Amino acid sequence: MEKTLEEKVVTYQLLQRYPEGLGEQLNLLQNRLLELNSTQQALQDFLEMKEGKETFVNLGSGCWVMTRLEKPETVLLNLGAGIFARRKVERAREMLSERARLLEKEIEKLQTDMALVSKKLSEMGREIEGSLQA
Repeated sequence: MEKTLEEKVVTYQLLQRYPEGLGEQLNLLQNRLLELNSTQQALQDFLEMKEGKETFVNLGSGCWVMTRLEKPETVLLNLGAGIFARRKVERAREMLSERARLLEKEIEKLQTDMALVSKKLSEMGREIEGSLQA
């Protein structure tokens, strides 16, 4: 049974909102990926530092504190659900690389979904326009 023109227009309007949500999700994932890449670089730099070296640590919101490294070969890594564990820097970098790989897959999926929705919107728009002209 074919949809009425009114049903098609309502469906089209609802579908128009979907890409906005996908775009917001995409932006969040891309920002998270940038953060992961930045952290991986910081860990690489960290590996090159010697014990006892003084360095600044970012506390967030433009606030930094001077600190002295005591165990530069180990970091505290968030494993999820509020659980943290000490990890060797190399292992932490591996874990962050895996997280980045998973984020890249999610980003690709969202981009594919956005393309499919855009194609569907275009088809529906032509269909509605054709109905209006008939």
